Amino acid sequence: MNFIKAYRCSLFALLIIVALTSVLYPGAPELLPARMDISGNVVSEQPKIVMAFLMPGIFLGSILLLHLLIVTSPQKFAVPNSKRPMDIILGGVGVLLGFMQLAIFAGQGDQTFFSQCFAIGVAAFLIIAGNVWGKTERNFFAGIRLPWTIATEANWRVTHRLAGRLMVIFGLVLMLSSVLAPSLPLTIALLVASQLIPAGYSLFYFWRFERGAESAQNGG
Repeated sequence: MNFIKAYRCSLFALLIIVALTSVLYPGAPELLPARMDISGNVVSEQPKIVMAFLMPGIFLGSILLLHLLIVTSPQKFAVPNSKRPMDIILGGVGVLLGFMQLAIFAGQGDQTFFSQCFAIGVAAFLIIAGNVWGKTERNFFAGIRLPWTIATEANWRVTHRLAGRLMVIFGLVLMLSSVLAPSLPLTIALLVASQLIPAGYSLFYFWRFERGAESAQNGG
């Protein structure tokens, strides 16, 4: 019961994926897209029974892995106040996977439909996760994990607050572009930029505000 309560957002997203798959499965062809290139072209296919279990299986494994990482973390990184934000973030991942499952089973290789579903899924993830990204505590398994963000709480906090704001902004841009002109390259670019820009800022913050204090403590 405690596990269900702790991961209620993630488990609800898992149920949605399973329900969506159950509805779309009977009308799907025997072979479905398993991999697509950056242009949205189908590269490989798999039997629909494999694709029916693949996405839910990956997501269930992610929930169990997150739980294992949290319960086995050292006391210093036990993230006691981050369990709810992490559940919400993982729930956002589930929403993304749900839209990908919809694209696979309903789109059946249609480039435009796949690009649109993927863009909406990424946008939803960025908006959902971005709202709580800045509320996570330092850890070794989720977030922008760099030597200087792990080193100090201040660096972690400013980096992830910036990332959260960018994720929401980029998510809104993607939501709009998914309706007007869905584009896989743009979707991937904004997803990567939402993490790369804060990662660069975290290094700047370290050099600007923390490196001098660190040298002074070490007698440099």
